[in-house]
Amino acid sequence: MSPESTKLMVPEPLISVLMPVREFTAYCVTAVESILNQSHSNLELVIIGKDDVSELLNQLPSDKRIVGISRTAPGVVGASSTGFDVCSGDYIARMDSDDISHPDRLQIQLAFLQENPHIGLAGACIELFCDEKPVGRGNRHY
Repeated sequence: MSPESTKLMVPEPLISVLMPVREFTAYCVTAVESILNQSHSNLELVIIGKDDVSELLNQLPSDKRIVGISRTAPGVVGASSTGFDVCSGDYIARMDSDDISHPDRLQIQLAFLQENPHIGLAGACIELFCDEKPVGRGNRHY
């Protein structure tokens, strides 16, 4: 037996990606696909909808990593609170339903957090884009 075959295989940590969805838009599918196509694939995508989330899930790609939950409290804070109770990952990432994640986002953030155990939160830079209307001044300032 070679030394490589005797190494204990350690599974990638599970990352729960929490995505509150206020209403379904064309961006939702792109946002979901950007998570499902991450280079770090051991993840669950927890989608928190405001009403019947099954209707929303029917419009998304079929993937066993997607978990749909109806929120129990109003607003994005209520949806996040509901989601945090459901997430089962070793790490939790937040995702907005109108954003697109870089394909290596989760892998890069995970590596950073594992290399820096004294840090409990990682963020990312953003790039503004908009196909339909110009990005407002407030968002540009953000």
